[in-house]
Amino acid sequence: MIADSKVLSPLAGSGAEPRKSKCGSPGIYTPSNASDNMPLIVYLHGGTSRGNNLDLLVQNEGFPLYVQQNKLTIPAYVIMPQVSQDIRFWNEASDNVIQLIEYVADQYHIDKTHISLTGHSMGGIGTWEIAHDYMNMFFRIAPISGTISKKLQPDIADFTLPIWAFVGDGASDSNAYQSNTSAFPNLTQHNTDARLTILENAEHRETVRAYLQYDVLEWLIGAD
Repeated sequence: MIADSKVLSPLAGSGAEPRKSKCGSPGIYTPSNASDNMPLIVYLHGGTSRGNNLDLLVQNEGFPLYVQQNKLTIPAYVIMPQVSQDIRFWNEASDNVIQLIEYVADQYHIDKTHISLTGHSMGGIGTWEIAHDYMNMFFRIAPISGTISKKLQPDIADFTLPIWAFVGDGASDSNAYQSNTSAFPNLTQHNTDARLTILENAEHRETVRAYLQYDVLEWLIGAD
């Protein structure tokens, strides 16, 4: 299981890591059995966790909290970047996210064929958008309550990597629900590795329970 002291430890470095112009110092989870050639999961937070304080991620985000509470066992490295308050959407910081991934992959000798992306709410939107722009970097993606923008909808068939998306059917998750349910028929015609799970009676903030109820993390690293 995971020791609290290892949850969201600030990323150590000698100054080579990406600067703080759009992404502050990220948190990194190091697995207890850390070794070379392990997978990497990148988690993108929601809008309430913008800032320069990693404690916000644990306070506001289901996934970091579950890790801290020892509810998840993760046989992979996990990085959790944090954008500044002036960033509205993750695609505004996509270059910084990619630089961070490349830095961590080199520093921690990550298996670069098993880098996956997930996120909730604003982070779910960012998962769709960053994966679209950097398709070859990612092994699998799992957007949760991630609205697919109107700009991205026409390009939905471009997604060739495995996708496991989650939305709730509650009223507060209607934007994500409607955009995903309308896009997936077209997506699955071109991508047989794409699936959408609808969480019954789940409002927007409740869809993070997917990390507990489904083997999302095992799937992301290819251990399914």
